[in-house]
Amino acid sequence: RRLDKKATGVIFAKDGKNEIVRVKREVILCAGAIGSPKLLMLSGIGPQEELARHSIDPVQVLPVGQALQDHIIFLGLVVTTTNDMIGLSNLNKSIEEYNKTRTGLLTIPGAFEALLFTSSKEDESAETEDYPDVELELASMFPNELIGRSPFIDPVIYEKYYKPMFGKAGFMNAVAMVQPKSRGTVHLTNTNPYERPQINPNMLYYTEDLERIVNGTLKVMKLFNTTAMKAIGAEVWNEKFPYCSQFDIWSRDYVTCFVQQTAFPGQHVCCTAPMGTHKDAVVDARLKVHGIEGLRVMDASVMPAIVSGNTYAAVLMIGAKGADMVLEDAKQTRY
Repeated sequence: RRLDKKATGVIFAKDGKNEIVRVKREVILCAGAIGSPKLLMLSGIGPQEELARHSIDPVQVLPVGQALQDHIIFLGLVVTTTNDMIGLSNLNKSIEEYNKTRTGLLTIPGAFEALLFTSSKEDESAETEDYPDVELELASMFPNELIGRSPFIDPVIYEKYYKPMFGKAGFMNAVAMVQPKSRGTVHLTNTNPYERPQINPNMLYYTEDLERIVNGTLKVMKLFNTTAMKAIGAEVWNEKFPYCSQFDIWSRDYVTCFVQQTAFPGQHVCCTAPMGTHKDAVVDARLKVHGIEGLRVMDASVMPAIVSGNTYAAVLMIGAKGADMVLEDAKQTRY
């Protein structure tokens, strides 16, 4: 109800017709960090300008969709090895092992066998209190001919950068900026609830984010000069990325260019309806939407800031804690 700012139900489509379900207690929105802000704005809860742009009568003016965060991924550290530890022959053995016992390499989620969280700063002295802001993900896979089928790979990059790798042994490494300063947005495309919203990750908006992921990349590259890596003949792929060929390979300028050309969102979107009491908050400490009775948001959108690890575990915790709070509040309220 608009007059008393109370959520009383939901509208959904069934067999092409809109249906309304009324609630006695409250509506709990769990549509994710993209879907939840979209539905809030379609319901008149959002930034004044956004609602006015789409002629939506405002119910509650809040900064919905204005603080999107995501991890930033750079997948440019490809390492070749002389020891075919994870090449085609090993892959065939792994397939056979998985078919027989459901164990081995193919059971590793995302093929990431090792993770390292570290600081992008060179000086990691005992006095440094910063949280790790960079993650290294070592993946037991190597580019092959299948990459050429991707509609997202530039033909020039495929021919000059990836194609020379085919047939070699090695592994890939992702460097992730897990504590970015940059914030993106979610905007409505129109008032059609079936239309996808406009998403702007706004990655690397702050120079600081770019500098930190470059620092982190140059830092983790030192791992490939260790005794263990030398034992398997590990070498960072030294074929120049075609759109950064004007720079000395693996110089700071080269890595900066490489990151700018290829970095992508980590699909760990959050923070589009953040919790708090500050002016940028959308929900309170009990996940209730500020100024609206009977409406909670319970998903990754309520995070005030992104976590360094993958968001999956954090979202499970938000759901579990949120459910507890719903039950607690229900015991104290008569409906």
